[in-house]
Amino acid sequence: MWEIRPRNQCFDAIRIYEGYPTMFTIELHHGGRFIKFPGISYIEGKLDHIDLVDMDEFSVHELDEVMIKFGYEVPPVIYYH
Repeated sequence: MWEIRPRNQCFDAIRIYEGYPTMFTIELHHGGRFIKFPGISYIEGKLDHIDLVDMDEFSVHELDEVMIKFGYEVPPVIYYH
């Protein structure tokens, strides 16, 4: 099961994911906003990491659960990319 990494905590992905080819980490930008000028940019957001994500089990529904853990109501306007 995935977990939210505490901010500023070291994570040795090579060591931890060794032998687990379906596991990965999500770098999640949230809480900010898009601006159009002088080019499209995302500003004033937070950056968090979701570790121990298994690609065989992860779905948009799991991502909704992550957003709920961060205190967002689902479904707000969310852009997944």
